[in-house]
Amino acid sequence: AHELTVLCTMTTAAAAAPTSSTGKRRSIDLLHVVHVVSACAFVIVLLVVVLSQQPHHQRDRGRRRLSAAAEDPASVSSSSSGPIGEILSKATSQPPDPAEPFRILYIVTTLSEYDKGTRGTTRGADRLQNVVIPVIEDAISSMVERGWEVDLYLLCGYEKLLPDRRKLIEDALPQGVGLEVWEDAMPLFYSKSNANKPKADQSLDVASHGLSRQHRYVVRDKLLEYDFFAAFEDDMRITADHVVNYLEMSAGIERLRIQAENSPDGMVHVDGESNRDPSTRGKSMDKAPVGNDIVDDPISAEYLKRVIPGFVRVEVLGSSNPLVSRGGLDRPTFSEEVPIDKTVTIDPNYCCKEAEPGRGKMMPDPTADDVVIWETNVGAAGVREYPEPIGWVGAMPVEDRADVGSY
Repeated sequence: AHELTVLCTMTTAAAAAPTSSTGKRRSIDLLHVVHVVSACAFVIVLLVVVLSQQPHHQRDRGRRRLSAAAEDPASVSSSSSGPIGEILSKATSQPPDPAEPFRILYIVTTLSEYDKGTRGTTRGADRLQNVVIPVIEDAISSMVERGWEVDLYLLCGYEKLLPDRRKLIEDALPQGVGLEVWEDAMPLFYSKSNANKPKADQSLDVASHGLSRQHRYVVRDKLLEYDFFAAFEDDMRITADHVVNYLEMSAGIERLRIQAENSPDGMVHVDGESNRDPSTRGKSMDKAPVGNDIVDDPISAEYLKRVIPGFVRVEVLGSSNPLVSRGGLDRPTFSEEVPIDKTVTIDPNYCCKEAEPGRGKMMPDPTADDVVIWETNVGAAGVREYPEPIGWVGAMPVEDRADVGSY
């Protein structure tokens, strides 16, 4: 199956936080247009936190405290939809209900205000203006256009966001969008060698690798104020379409889970499932109960509770990038086992659309050949057929032993 959606199955492995940011543009490809373009697939699954229905919370206009899920019994039958389906209906209703709009908190983690000259960046370049603000503008403008109420929460790895720099962000935000900044948000830790038992005179160190975890405190603090939380690094471009697609996938999984809970055998089934003898399946290499070649078996409600939609990370590489100019992408890993299908392509407008002349380091008008899937290989993924409305998906992880790799 060439057209795949990526799912993360939370079974034997925990989801990892995104790696530290790079100087190049990052982008997230819309799930329903993700295609397998080659076996060199570098993938990282990025998770978004979505709220189930919560009790109504009275809005405090001074702090912009927002209520949780709307109750719209007309949206979907309660027998096939749960709280996520109701949130999806709220997000996609047109025109939006002005009394109870879809409320989203967009959390952006930014390590540096200016580039440090590492990982392909130019030392001293204005990262805030060239990278962070353009990404924030794209995301929030697309959300406001749908009639959503949006707030921005900025997690800064540096000590102080000066007033004139903060004003640059405020001026880029549509009217009515709230802004909150956590300065000097870097966590502290004891060095790894003494993590279990620090010495009596050992001091704490700054844990730059842990900044990408800090959004969890924001979500905890504001859990009842929003319908949806989107947390990303400062150079990952998302839009309202990504949020809606994530909700559509989540609602589809939720419907299947409800169907399984109400079915006689506690399962959902695809049409024409193979019902294979377990003894004929591929043997697992990591002591998991099953191997990685099961593609259409019945799926239990318990399994579906652990399935979460994810996104495919991609980057736009120009012809001058060493990976391209030196032929580094010509023979990807596993290309013999999984031949490249050159008839399959993607629409780069979903992930990477940028008008001329391009803002900051963003490449204008990229083609499908400029887009590369990043940070894993095909060994870490498999395919599985889900009943409708999901269909065929890419599943991660498959086996713990898979060599995810990097760059």
